[in-house]
Amino acid sequence: MEGEGASTCGLGWLEMEPSVCVRIQTQALTWSQASNECRKRGGHLMDTISTGHRWRFFQERLPLKKAYWINKVQSQKMSEDGLECRSVHQEEHERRIKLVLKLSENCDEHHQQDGYICERRMHTSSTGRTYYRILTKST
Repeated sequence: MEGEGASTCGLGWLEMEPSVCVRIQTQALTWSQASNECRKRGGHLMDTISTGHRWRFFQERLPLKKAYWINKVQSQKMSEDGLECRSVHQEEHERRIKLVLKLSENCDEHHQQDGYICERRMHTSSTGRTYYRILTKST
């Protein structure tokens, strides 16, 4: 969670997979604010957690009943931009903890979740130095 020690990914980031770092933030923000915060840190809202490894990774780290923004997904319902916001949370069901992915059409500026999950990729140069590609918005 926020404030964890330094790793190969940098202070506050966790290595989820080789070359993939994540940051779990516990600050309540709207989807747009969360997306901007991730970009400021050289990443983006997490794209997917569909693999078994990623599900287990987050099941061990996310508290119960707290929802975290992740990236938008193409919507079957046509919203303004054709995308729906997504969040992930854990809940207890029949004495088992499970991770739940939720689609939301409510991406407006007044709707906040409990936190958000940023993702960024590590790269290694030809000299063996590790760096992060900083994602910027083109104008």
